[in-house]
Amino acid sequence: MCFYAAYQRQNVPSQKDSKARKTTIQTGPTTRFTAMISLQPFSRDSIPFAIALENHPENRRFVGQWAHAQYDNAVADPDYGCFIVLTEGTPIGHCILSGLKSPDKAILLKRLVIQAKGQGYGRATLARLMELVFDGYKANRLWLDVRAFNIRAEALYQSMGFCHEGTLRQGTHVDEAYYDLKLYGLLREEYEQQQRLPAGH
Repeated sequence: MCFYAAYQRQNVPSQKDSKARKTTIQTGPTTRFTAMISLQPFSRDSIPFAIALENHPENRRFVGQWAHAQYDNAVADPDYGCFIVLTEGTPIGHCILSGLKSPDKAILLKRLVIQAKGQGYGRATLARLMELVFDGYKANRLWLDVRAFNIRAEALYQSMGFCHEGTLRQGTHVDEAYYDLKLYGLLREEYEQQQRLPAGH
């Protein structure tokens, strides 16, 4: 069973452009969070910022790292969506979507890195990405993988309605050791069910 089906209630306003908006997330029966989040498409000037975030000591064990050339290729590739995450104009992170041209309408959240931790920006950014993927790109499926020791991120994905779909045993190599990769996915019908829930539930 998806964690969402048993525990989670949220309300994410529908909006189809990438302008800043106030996103309200219901993270449980009593906890509410709001933040101003916008997604700015990468330019090549954005690449050093993204590389620095991925290699920051607080982040590097939890996400992959790309070289400058990999970002150059992704920025030029219409199958990728690379975005700087901003709050009220200030960069606080970045994210990468892959599979925008997938005939299966399945988009991969390849990377999400937020440097301003503990303030709810990761949750608000994920909600914004869900809007973009399902309302903007009209995808049928949003999926991701998470390293098994990244318990904080896994709890976030579960609380936002993502279902655990399987585990790639020892699927990633980090600091000279192998770790499992857990696969999570969210379908359009599940996302739309969330949108129909009244605020506060």
